[in-house]
Amino acid sequence: MERSVHQPNNFDFVRILASCMVLYSHHFALYNLPATGIFGMYTWGGLAVLIFFTISGYLVTQSWLSDPHIGRFFLRRFLRIWPALTLVVLASVLILGSQLTTLATTDYFNSPETWSYLRNILLDVQFSLPGVFQTNPFMASVNGSLWTIPYEVTCYILLGIVGFLGGLKTRRRMLIIATLYLIWYVASTLIKYPGQIKATREFVAYFLLGGALFASREVWIAHRKIIFFALLASSTLLAAVGYPLIATLVFLPFATIAFATLSTPAIKRFGRYGDPSYGIYLFAFPIQQTIIQFTYKQLSIYESMLLALLITTVFAFASWHLLEKQFIKFKPSRTNGTFFEIKEERSRHFFTGTWITLLLIYGAWLILFWPGVLGSDSFSILLESETNRIHQSGKPAFWFMFVHLFYAPWQRVEIPIVVQLLICTFLLARMLTRLAQDQFRKSFLFCFVFIAAAPSLVFYNLAMYSDGIYATALAALLLEIWICSKSKTISKISFAVFVLAIPFAVLARPNGIVNMIPVAFLLYVLQHRQRVKLALIAGIWCAVGICGSVIYKQRNPIGTLYPVVLYETVGFLEERVMKIPEFDQPKVTQKTLNALQSNGKSIAEIQSFHDHYYWDPLIFNIDGPALLGLSKNNKTVIIKEFFKNNLWRNIPAFLSSRVNIFLYAAFASGGIPLSPWSTQWVLERIQSKSVSGEHTLKSNELLKKWFDISTKYRFLFWTPWLGVALILMTFSKAFLQRDRAAIVISGTLLLQLVAVFLLSIAGEYRYLLGFFTAPLVLLPIYTTLKNKEYLQTLPPRTSQTPTNRGSLIEQGATRVC
Repeated sequence: MERSVHQPNNFDFVRILASCMVLYSHHFALYNLPATGIFGMYTWGGLAVLIFFTISGYLVTQSWLSDPHIGRFFLRRFLRIWPALTLVVLASVLILGSQLTTLATTDYFNSPETWSYLRNILLDVQFSLPGVFQTNPFMASVNGSLWTIPYEVTCYILLGIVGFLGGLKTRRRMLIIATLYLIWYVASTLIKYPGQIKATREFVAYFLLGGALFASREVWIAHRKIIFFALLASSTLLAAVGYPLIATLVFLPFATIAFATLSTPAIKRFGRYGDPSYGIYLFAFPIQQTIIQFTYKQLSIYESMLLALLITTVFAFASWHLLEKQFIKFKPSRTNGTFFEIKEERSRHFFTGTWITLLLIYGAWLILFWPGVLGSDSFSILLESETNRIHQSGKPAFWFMFVHLFYAPWQRVEIPIVVQLLICTFLLARMLTRLAQDQFRKSFLFCFVFIAAAPSLVFYNLAMYSDGIYATALAALLLEIWICSKSKTISKISFAVFVLAIPFAVLARPNGIVNMIPVAFLLYVLQHRQRVKLALIAGIWCAVGICGSVIYKQRNPIGTLYPVVLYETVGFLEERVMKIPEFDQPKVTQKTLNALQSNGKSIAEIQSFHDHYYWDPLIFNIDGPALLGLSKNNKTVIIKEFFKNNLWRNIPAFLSSRVNIFLYAAFASGGIPLSPWSTQWVLERIQSKSVSGEHTLKSNELLKKWFDISTKYRFLFWTPWLGVALILMTFSKAFLQRDRAAIVISGTLLLQLVAVFLLSIAGEYRYLLGFFTAPLVLLPIYTTLKNKEYLQTLPPRTSQTPTNRGSLIEQGATRVC
């Protein structure tokens, strides 16, 4: 279905003809009538599909050999296949299905089968929609043409992998690979099972034959007629002796390509108004079913077929001109080794493509985790929403307002999680687009695969925890501040990022207020009119946060200082194994001991609930000491004595405790919610209408294996060490170069890092998620600073030795990133 770059030729005619053959063959099947074909094994539609795979193999191999770059190769394939596929699937669900279903509209949209049909976008083929085409002769199937698309994409992936591994480096290698596969296919399948069609093997064979014909075109093109008649005679003989499948394999691919590469008068101009072949293939089936539903007894089969062809052609041309052709314009070109040539005018389209890609990735994960990742904190915030805050979760007011806004009206957990997904993928797409636009090729690839699409970030961005969206929003906010501080203006996309990022980066977590420092810095450096824009956004969100804190005031706030003081104080009481008399002095003051025991629990009882990684047993355990319930005066005594006496007596213990908790969290050893597939315990305790594991995909098993591997080795895949290292490196370089913007941005992250180290009361990985996403903002900043340092080492410019500093910066960026 790839469009040829060589014009004029007959490829457009062959593709359009093959699409019409599929429509013709399907129409008989939709009337429950036998479809004609050849050898009693292939219908005309079946032959047309083999023609498509042959042409696709020829043109896609041509595409790879002209630009053997796996990134650009897969992007081209994506832009050719998915836009029209997404359109036809969405139109089938939202328009055709909703209008033609025999169910009530509410029942139709509440049916899991309706939303399962969207899995076609992810190549998990679904054929039916509830109540649609139930009275047709060929009932229930909405689009029977979609089943071949996954095979087509499989061929693309195989070709890309083989090419990436060097299998297509020369035309000879391509021919050897195709020959070896065809020998195996004929021997293991066509001779062994002469009357059976194995779709996967067959499609790959025709695809490879198309590729081999392109690789060997200099040989056969001069002897086209002789080879044509020789193969025709051979296939006739093979069919006569009982091998029709081999006969088709021998003749059809060559005949297709031999004719398609001709430049026949009239025929060669068949595509001058566009290429509707893919649109005909996608739209024909649902249009045919619709026509049959309304005209089954009024029109003959050929009359309804002609009507279907006319309507389908109109839709196909519209799809080509309004959608497919527009996306094809964004196919990347070969640009002297750069990953993408993202010019300013194309950055919007690259952003859209990146956002859609992330939505598909996150959508597949959401279906796996359906209705989202829920844990104890999720249970608390949902219960707070359902009980009108009789039960309080202790979370910031803004986070409660966000969950309550999208959960309360429908009582479906997936709704706030989907909103969270949309925001996170939008912000991630913006950051990745900026990396690509600035030609940070390696940084783009690394950040896309190991940060934006990493199981750890996906896991938390799809969880009803504020940590994931906080980490994503913080990185987006800081990167946008860096961009705007250099340009001194706020673009439309920057405005949108600030609107989405500020509330979650500042208000969703208690420590988020620190992130107003870089916002204040940007207000300082912006021009007056641009300053008003940012002040308006920040002011509105701050007002929302303040009003929310007043309206949804917490009855018993935990605070920040008391928890860490209490946790460390109880830790100081831990018995030493080796007691040295001269050093075995009281660890805490008597006033502290009295305050701790004021609720009736002895020191021994309190110590029994001390945990090296969590403070929760000290306050939440039913049988525990419940030290959060101490009186205000006793809390004040514990805090004062800690800073006056207890801390200084136990500095080694304090530092070891801090390091212990930080490393426990950094190696992702704790604080992770229960298995994402164990959400039912939360749903059973609230009034939600959501159902755990309601949807599945064929690809879910693969995703589940990848998630299990990443969690098993999460000390490697989940850790934020790269972000921590970049914070320290960027801050030191920024300080030396006196780059104010870089100092403020990296300094804010450094301040957060120090705060987490000193104030954490639990070794929870999610507290460090903001450092996991830090490379998204710090990689471009660090690269820029390093390039400045590199340029400062160059000799001064003279009239005899001109220096293109912009070029050197780009070269340096390529080396670093």
